[in-house]
Amino acid sequence: MNHTDNQEGGVTQVPEELIPEEREEIVEQALVLVEQLYVHLPLKRAMHAVDPVQRLKLLKYRLRKLSERRFHDEMISIFMGLRDMHTLYTLPASYHDRMAVMGFRIQRFFEGEERDGEEPSYMVTQVNTELVDDPQFKPGVVVTHWNVVPVD
Repeated sequence: MNHTDNQEGGVTQVPEELIPEEREEIVEQALVLVEQLYVHLPLKRAMHAVDPVQRLKLLKYRLRKLSERRFHDEMISIFMGLRDMHTLYTLPASYHDRMAVMGFRIQRFFEGEERDGEEPSYMVTQVNTELVDDPQFKPGVVVTHWNVVPVD
């Protein structure tokens, strides 16, 4: 891993970057997998209006212009777009000790005492103000959607 100084004066490990040829090989292998081996491709195209083959070809065309992070984000997005638990894009080993933190907690609750047939609601119960700087996003806020998708 590479090292870089962080704002607190310490040293942070930075994942090693793939060379362009390694990125290209990853995209080529993904194309073989999706085009030649993924039997659900026609179904996924019809059900979800996705075309991972075209997305991979476009990514291959522009992969040298992308940052390391953007390349991996694109690969993750392409495979997540298939909505299939059997097709995952796993980040290189140098990312395995990384962690994402949301900065808040959301918990499910029910309005009444009776839960049978009642739809749950979701409320923000904790916020780390060092990570979330929106003063309107605070405990007590009811969350109905996440990325335009109903939370439930």
